[in-house]
Amino acid sequence: MSSAGPTATPDDPVGVPNGSRVYRRIPPVWWIPDDDGGKRLTSAAFQDKDGYLSIGVGQVLDELGLAVDDILIGFEGYGLAGLEVAWIRNLHLGVTREPTEDEPWHGAIWGSKTGSVKRKMSEEASVLIEPSTPA
Repeated sequence: MSSAGPTATPDDPVGVPNGSRVYRRIPPVWWIPDDDGGKRLTSAAFQDKDGYLSIGVGQVLDELGLAVDDILIGFEGYGLAGLEVAWIRNLHLGVTREPTEDEPWHGAIWGSKTGSVKRKMSEEASVLIEPSTPA
């Protein structure tokens, strides 16, 4: 992980290069009706928890031979959204690998996510798998 100083946003452009993608689990409550009769992501989908935003790092999934939807194992009803790492960094956010024992592909998006930034992320994210809405 690299940083320019003690208050710099954590970032790892070597471990998570700009040409890669990251993925975010989307529970049904973050999949809301839009003005056109369809559905859209709410900006709450990009709210920090514990000081960072949890993601799946696409490059790690590839390295491990896992499919993108493996992120959803154990998360029935959730959807999946993806973002380009270079686009995230253009928002002055950092992206790092933060593996856990259960999720070796786990990563984090660091930095200030104002309402405007969360809205941009929700608009830019591509929904790969739509969450299941409760019946």
